Amino acid sequence: MLKTTVGTLVLAICAGLAGCTAPALSVTYPYAPEAAAAPLGFTVVDRRPPSESESEMLSYNISNDLYGIARLGDTQVTPNRVPYLMARLKATAGDRLNGSTVTVERFTVHLNKQAAYRKFAAGVAVGGIVGGVIQSNLDPTRPFVDTELRLTVGSQSVSSRQRINLGSGPEQDAVATAIKASFDAAARDIGAKLGW
Repeated sequence: MLKTTVGTLVLAICAGLAGCTAPALSVTYPYAPEAAAAPLGFTVVDRRPPSESESEMLSYNISNDLYGIARLGDTQVTPNRVPYLMARLKATAGDRLNGSTVTVERFTVHLNKQAAYRKFAAGVAVGGIVGGVIQSNLDPTRPFVDTELRLTVGSQSVSSRQRINLGSGPEQDAVATAIKASFDAAARDIGAKLGW
């Protein structure tokens, strides 16, 4: 009896944790393609480490600080984030960037579902799969998009970090909307820090 109960509990936990893996999510955020194609008037250098443009689930280990956080790579997020951000910076700066060099040192997008995944796993441990589903539906914690950006504009280094909670509705749409909002907020933040 004890063996069966322990075995069932272990199976339920494993099934719950397996349900916490990141799906292959691809999102297209709304934008005006002509804005990203317009001439910028400044040079853009992309010096991001190659790993930052790749998708990755940062940890599957529930006790790890990075559990439930996925980095969304360049192929998962369209249009390309760098030209879009540069178009937003141009719109914010006007002619102040003309003739400058803008170097992208860091530009990551993470989808953080850690709190929701941990709540689900805790529910599974206590009440099996049904307990996990109930616990997840009761959880007020929303996943969020976390965007980190570091640029060098001329000789000035500036950074921005934006965290945007996902809204309701289909996950793909909510993530796309949050990504666009984070990019737009980062462009405004960079502009404010540079005095534009």
